[in-house]
Amino acid sequence: MKFVKIYGESELEKINLTKQIQDEIKKLDSDTKIIYIANNTSEEIFVDIPDLSRFENLESIKIENCAKSIAGSYLNLKNLKFLTLTNNKDLERIPDGIETLENLLFVSVEKSEKVKLSEEFKSAFIELDSPGFYILRENYEE
Repeated sequence: MKFVKIYGESELEKINLTKQIQDEIKKLDSDTKIIYIANNTSEEIFVDIPDLSRFENLESIKIENCAKSIAGSYLNLKNLKFLTLTNNKDLERIPDGIETLENLLFVSVEKSEKVKLSEEFKSAFIELDSPGFYILRENYEE
């Protein structure tokens, strides 16, 4: 698994985190299948997540407790199955058109209360009993 962890021990590190994440992502091979970016500290640190669209083989993206915004278009991520955007308190939107990805099965925006989902997303996905968890409507059985 390829992943980027965020540590925020000092104010200087907080200021440079967006660049640090960008630098770490640049090091990843373009055939990376899983990207996990998380703030595992007790501090509230929210940064701009760079464009991940060059990773055309991505199957899973997990961005946890750190996203202020997510850059780029994800429409070329044809293999993406899981998008987890949990506990991103400042995140207001998910990438446009994400609901059109043919292999996307599951999206979580749990504890990311500011996220506004498009009508297109809501018609393609159904919210499960747990708030913030969505599954592709055509795969849902009651």
